[in-house]
Amino acid sequence: MRHMRQQLLSLISEARQQHLWQLPQARVQAMLLQQALKLLPQPTQPQHSTAITVHTLARHNLHRHMILIRCPDQAFYLDAIKGYLLRKDIQPIVQQTIVLSMECDANSCAIDIKQPQHHSDHNFMFIALHISTTWIHDCQSLVHDLQAILHAVALSIQDFGSMQHKLTTMAQSIRHDAPHDADLLDWMHDNRYLLFGMQTKRMDEPTQRPQRLGLMRQQRTLNTMLPQLAEQLEALHLPTSIGMHWLHLHAMQHHLYSTTRVELLHICWRQQNQLMQTTVIGHFSRSARHANASQTPGFIPHWQQMKGTPLLQQSAFYLREIRTLFDRMPKSLLASIAAPAWLKPLRSIVDLTVPTHMMVHRLQPEHSNMDYLFIAMHSRRFGPNIMHHILEVIEHTGLRVHNHDSFGIGPYRVLFIPVAASAAWPNMEHLKQALQSCIIFWKDRARSYILEHADGLDVPTALHEIEHIPRIYQEIFTPEAFLEHHQLRHEMHQHPRVHLRVHSNDTGIEVQVLSPSIIPLGKLIDHIQAFGLTGTQETDVDFGNEQSSIHISRIQCLVPDTFSDAQIPILQQALEAVLNDTAAHDPLNALLTQQGLDVRAIAVLICLRNHLIQLMPETGLNSLSHVMLQHAPATQALYRIFAAQHDPKAEHDARIQAEASLEQAMRDVTHLSDD
Repeated sequence: MRHMRQQLLSLISEARQQHLWQLPQARVQAMLLQQALKLLPQPTQPQHSTAITVHTLARHNLHRHMILIRCPDQAFYLDAIKGYLLRKDIQPIVQQTIVLSMECDANSCAIDIKQPQHHSDHNFMFIALHISTTWIHDCQSLVHDLQAILHAVALSIQDFGSMQHKLTTMAQSIRHDAPHDADLLDWMHDNRYLLFGMQTKRMDEPTQRPQRLGLMRQQRTLNTMLPQLAEQLEALHLPTSIGMHWLHLHAMQHHLYSTTRVELLHICWRQQNQLMQTTVIGHFSRSARHANASQTPGFIPHWQQMKGTPLLQQSAFYLREIRTLFDRMPKSLLASIAAPAWLKPLRSIVDLTVPTHMMVHRLQPEHSNMDYLFIAMHSRRFGPNIMHHILEVIEHTGLRVHNHDSFGIGPYRVLFIPVAASAAWPNMEHLKQALQSCIIFWKDRARSYILEHADGLDVPTALHEIEHIPRIYQEIFTPEAFLEHHQLRHEMHQHPRVHLRVHSNDTGIEVQVLSPSIIPLGKLIDHIQAFGLTGTQETDVDFGNEQSSIHISRIQCLVPDTFSDAQIPILQQALEAVLNDTAAHDPLNALLTQQGLDVRAIAVLICLRNHLIQLMPETGLNSLSHVMLQHAPATQALYRIFAAQHDPKAEHDARIQAEASLEQAMRDVTHLSDD
């Protein structure tokens, strides 16, 4: 064992140098070596056996799961593991792979690193995965899935030759009744289709135990790879006509490790005058998926049928563009939907000329328990956030989404989104409008609003300015606000003064201060909080270009309980007057939010207070202002008495009512100095 340990240690060190791995910590190296020793194949084990070990290392509050896998030197194993981690959104800290061979005699065993060109059935592979517990807290379910994946891949590899031979037999059997399907099967057989599993049984004896190969050999492994597939397949009314039929079940959208859409193919054929049915799990290879459908055996008749429509016979442009789109459509869907049904959505894609437009179509394949939303848009409009919004909109309509697929074709992005078949489908026009809103951006809405209000506006200048608007401005303000700010900027450069806009929101109010130059933040907050407001968040942005720009500050404020939305106009007027130095910045401005007094009324009370300070030298400005704010109802009543004496339009008994209000308010003044 010590000899084996030394060999492994030197080989791992050699592999690290060849693969340019970073040297792990000594503790990690020791654990990897210990796990590798446990996983070395034994002479009594099958040649292509797999094994897996896991150990969790902890250091303070940091942990990692170290998973070591031994499997045959086949790329399918590593691809399956990578696909699984990708589908589960698990990012390993480190992923390492080394290919070894071990030869044993009666006395000892020798281990050696193998290069890629030295492939042998006796080679085996070590795959080390270092998984952070931030991603996976309990790795038991992860290890269970990896064990099932290794077993599923082994079954598929083991029976691959038998399944290929079966496909050849079926192609010969159906050639008389379905020659195009036979041609497609022959084409797929030439390394263009990856076979995962196959199940065959007689059609006249449904209770007979079927012959299972590959993934379908073991029901437990099949249920792990494709949950609910057996139940959905049993519930589906299977076709009985000779030939190939593609089945679309939403269970197929949830394969455990394949990043490529796994397909379900049903073939009815004859064997010695007996009708047979075979169900195949697999998918087209990468080269086959990108092969032009109009030139692929089995799909040529579909294209010929579409090509015979009047539109494509009369227009060389549509013939070229629609053929380009047809060539890239998923082949299993092309075979499941009549060719004429593709003409309308494909033409709609060709006709997409406006960037904010979208094509939305419902596809209903035969032999299916789900439908597809076929969506196309301009590729510049697509991204991860857009995809997220689209899925949210679809699920909000009540449709249940099963996976999604997208790919680019020229200037377009095409999406296929499988959804569970439902009798209560939303109105397609309403759904299209909702989905289309996902690709309409801030600048689109701003341009549209400008064009709707173009009277008296330099439209080209405004549209040009929209293209250069900062991202932070788009996050803060609505597209409609752009036009107002654009017009205000020109007015402010002709007549420089500060403008304000006050709006209510869920937490209080939002104050927008538009100024020809930057107002110091301290001064701005001080002026605003003098009105009894509490600033909680502030954002600044410059609007315009270097030659002609204004500064906009947006301040989120909390308001007193005594403030109502009806007071917003007088608050906006008062704040604007204070910031333009036409009204005093004074603590008594808080009477606006406390009692609803406007800026002129507050100016009168400021004047009264200042006179009182002259009459009572022992009283300071701050203390008297504090008293007037603490007893705001009495202060308001003082102003009402003044207004009743000096307003010619005042009611006859206004002074009497004001004095009564003052007397009532003074009853709450209990401190002698306040009185």
